[in-house]
Amino acid sequence: MSASTATRRAYRKGRTRREDQMSAQPDHAPATAYAPAPGAPAELLAQLRADERAEKWVPAFEREWTAALEESRASFSLAPLYEVVQEWQGRSLSSPAC
Repeated sequence: MSASTATRRAYRKGRTRREDQMSAQPDHAPATAYAPAPGAPAELLAQLRADERAEKWVPAFEREWTAALEESRASFSLAPLYEVVQEWQGRSLSSPAC
């Protein structure tokens, strides 16, 4: 193999191997984070208060929300808040009324 052929293969028409390996596009599609509407926590709390299980559910939601708020402040991430809202939305929809 001549030197020029080896050079072309190594640099692929002016590009380095590293440039071939690097790309601005991810190899996989990232998971889309769940982001509730800005008013979702208040709406959810109103739904929980209107439910016949409000006596148990409202204090539990408020405890979890407070803990998630503290975690969110410490980590500079909204994910803990989103998780609480998503979890409680699922509970309220899937749990049969007592």
